[in-house]
Amino acid sequence: MTTYAVTNIRSGLTLGEYSGETPAHAIAAMLRDAGYTASVEDGEVSLGDDAPETVRDGLDEIEAVEI
Repeated sequence: MTTYAVTNIRSGLTLGEYSGETPAHAIAAMLRDAGYTASVEDGEVSLGDDAPETVRDGLDEIEAVEI
């Protein structure tokens, strides 16, 4: 597994370091750590019904960079 720094690209805030097979897996791990249901399907982060719209809308502002 690779470790990624997950960052909000708008604010520059690092949300944590997470391991995953891909950046999408690391973002899904961060979302699960925050209490949401998240997985990776076809290379994209997929959120469960428990995630509010603000989280869904904010996904395009999140990036994971290998460290």
